[in-house]
Amino acid sequence: MSHPTSLKNITQPQVKANPSNELHALWQKIEKHQKRNAAYQKKILNNFQLFKEQALEHEQNQAYNIAKHVEHLSSFVTKKSLTEAERQQLVDWISEELGYLEHHPFAPDGLFNKIEAKVSAQIECLIKQSFSSLNQDELNNLRADLKAEFGDQLDLSDQELMELMLDPDRIYQHLDALSGNATDDHDDAENDNADFNDQNEENSDPFDDNFYDDFYRHFKQQQEHEAELHQTTQNQLDKLFKGSQLNKMYKRLASKLHPDKELDPQLKKDKHIQMQVLAQARQHKDGFTILQMYLQHFDDDPSFDQNTISSLLPLFEQKLRTLNSEYRDLQHSSNIETMVWKRFKAQSKKLILQNITNHILELQAECHAKETFIKQCKTVKQLKTELSLRAKQNMFNPFRKFDEDAFNALFGTPF
Repeated sequence: MSHPTSLKNITQPQVKANPSNELHALWQKIEKHQKRNAAYQKKILNNFQLFKEQALEHEQNQAYNIAKHVEHLSSFVTKKSLTEAERQQLVDWISEELGYLEHHPFAPDGLFNKIEAKVSAQIECLIKQSFSSLNQDELNNLRADLKAEFGDQLDLSDQELMELMLDPDRIYQHLDALSGNATDDHDDAENDNADFNDQNEENSDPFDDNFYDDFYRHFKQQQEHEAELHQTTQNQLDKLFKGSQLNKMYKRLASKLHPDKELDPQLKKDKHIQMQVLAQARQHKDGFTILQMYLQHFDDDPSFDQNTISSLLPLFEQKLRTLNSEYRDLQHSSNIETMVWKRFKAQSKKLILQNITNHILELQAECHAKETFIKQCKTVKQLKTELSLRAKQNMFNPFRKFDEDAFNALFGTPF
């Protein structure tokens, strides 16, 4: 005859190998993993707070300097003395800087949109300037190129052509409006061809009906078996949470933690949070959390029979898997807190501070370089010199684009 096992016995060391001892081992692992996850999360958040205290001002200053740099570069876009190659190089430079600004994690709200609008205005002026200088032959050549690309449907006047070039999306809107009926006819024809192809495939099928019958029978048996296992598990879980000691514990906790029974505002807020945790545990059938909360709030020692203990085992195993999954997510998350942790983590707070200080010095140097560029690069001639230097640097660094892509893939957009 098996005797009931108390909850406190489950949470204490046991020697004999039985289901309650297995439950105890899982309990200890889960508690250990919970502490591990909480400690790692705390490290990440503390590191991020330290980073913001030390470097946030410098990060935002870098964003402002990038914006000023982009605005200054864009002022040269419409200069007629630039060659087409130089103008394209300048636009590429602006696009690169805009990309950094768009993904800058600490850029003030609205800064990117403000600068992008200014750049777009300059590009629009450039397009208008280019079209205003086109003669009739050049317009006709452009019209011919568009017809070659999109067909005879695109028959436009000179004014429509210029408007279309200012907003290329209008090309597709125009074509969509003209080809609506043709698209319907094309779809009908495709459906007819599909029916014809299906008939041909049926006639040339290399497999006989027995093959499909056997395959379907095997697939159906597998599905039915999985459904039976799932239903058995669900029945066990329903029984565990509806008519067991665990359900009684849940109800006692819900009664004690209900925020409406609390008058003190702070305690009411705390109970609301705990009630949410309890409700989620009930929804996800997280028996460990319910038992753990019960031990925190009550002194009595409820007992479980062996069937209940056996039913708790898979729940505890799932809890352990969930905690391991959460830990992996903490380690490899792409959120800004984790990215900062990866960038500056070290064996001591002193070393972390040193890493952040070095980063601040790099930011300051970059901001100084951009401020110096804005002050010194005032003429197109000076800009041409800068563009030439950039072209040479890119020429002698064939892996530059690869390095940027690899860095972004691993660490996100650079700070």
